Amino acid sequence: MPLPFYPFYWADYSSKTFNLTQGQHGAYMLCLRHLYATGEMIPDAERYTIGKAMDDEGRKNIDSVLEKFFIRDGDNWTHERVKEVMKSSESAHKRRVTAGKAKGKAKKAMLKQCSSNAPAMLKQPESEPEPEPEPIKEKKDSIGDFEGKDVEKAAPPPTPKPKPSKTDDQEHFEAFWQAYPRKVAKGAARKAWASAVAKTSPETVTEAAKAFARQQVGKEEQYIAHPATWLNAERWQDDGLAPKTNIPTTSPNVFVTEGSPAWLAWIAYRKEKRFPIPNSYQPKGRQEAGAFFPSEFPPGHKG
Repeated sequence: MPLPFYPFYWADYSSKTFNLTQGQHGAYMLCLRHLYATGEMIPDAERYTIGKAMDDEGRKNIDSVLEKFFIRDGDNWTHERVKEVMKSSESAHKRRVTAGKAKGKAKKAMLKQCSSNAPAMLKQPESEPEPEPEPIKEKKDSIGDFEGKDVEKAAPPPTPKPKPSKTDDQEHFEAFWQAYPRKVAKGAARKAWASAVAKTSPETVTEAAKAFARQQVGKEEQYIAHPATWLNAERWQDDGLAPKTNIPTTSPNVFVTEGSPAWLAWIAYRKEKRFPIPNSYQPKGRQEAGAFFPSEFPPGHKG
């Protein structure tokens, strides 16, 4: 069979061809190329065509190289070293083919075994019955047969959190969709909406969408985020979009000026307790901004 690649040992070649001319080296290489590339011997009738012999000098080069380095086999020419290399290469190719087939059979057998074991692997174990709630003992203080006796009372089961109906969820989503300033990819937005309302209330998201729409007035639609992108990024929490706590203009509490030590203490206290941070504002009749708090400093403050 032909060989797209074959080993060439320059030291061995040079030791045997040191007295060849430039033309004879070329003739030798062209003959070798034919043997390796076709896998066939050189027909004697075609030796000049294969050797690119264009004149008498070229024909002499072909004849001298064939007679000195090649073997005559009837009407063809071959090369002993080339035959050895090609035989070795063919044996190596057969070994690779045999190994590949064996590997393929082993893989096929493994896949078949996995397929046969799949039902058993996928079979779910029978679930164990949930244990009954342990009874709690309650002391009856009323007068009668139950006075001073321990009465067992089963703990009430937890009340499941009601899930919003599909109709209500659809109405909330449509309200958001109408409020959002860019209406594209509604299916993707609906999926993102389900993830968003699992983290906060539908009203919070919709109100933030309305505030966002007011901010986008006059902007080209191509520069406005897709609704699904907006929801997945939890943009309803952006500054200026989250609903603000209504702070009365008058309050019996203490007004704390923004930036004052009392203000900083309250902010630190609310962050520690994870309470909402109030927005500062400037009530009518005051020159400074701030907010009302139950006292001048938070509980436990050490100034």
